[in-house]
Amino acid sequence: MWLLGYPEAALRDADDALRNAREIGQAATLMYALCHASIPYTLCGNRAVAAPLAQELVAMAEDKCSLFWKALGMTNQGCVLALTGRASDATEILISWMTALRTTGATSRMPLFLPHLARAHAELGQFEEAWRCIGEAMTAAETTKET
Repeated sequence: MWLLGYPEAALRDADDALRNAREIGQAATLMYALCHASIPYTLCGNRAVAAPLAQELVAMAEDKCSLFWKALGMTNQGCVLALTGRASDATEILISWMTALRTTGATSRMPLFLPHLARAHAELGQFEEAWRCIGEAMTAAETTKET
């Protein structure tokens, strides 16, 4: 819904997904919902909701020994940090956990994470790195058809 231009509907859907996943009580379902619910909250600027969702995902992924979900949770945390003026922490987390995510064979969501990394690099005055991230995000979006 977010990508179709309906942010309020996206937030309602995120809340519904979380509520349903908690009712189901299955760890994989909840990790999926936590991961995806934090994204529209980050994009709309509600970091107070996005950050705890990402933290919950990381904790659950650690408990379930799931590198994939932990990497997604950590990258979601890195995106929140990039948007809250913690550029140094954001770059460290995003670089480390995007690398970990790639080791799982995952390629999706890079067009989402890379602009946050670019923003953090730019805030640190690392403009060449910021431009590299933007270029990589554009290439990833073209390659994966993620828009």
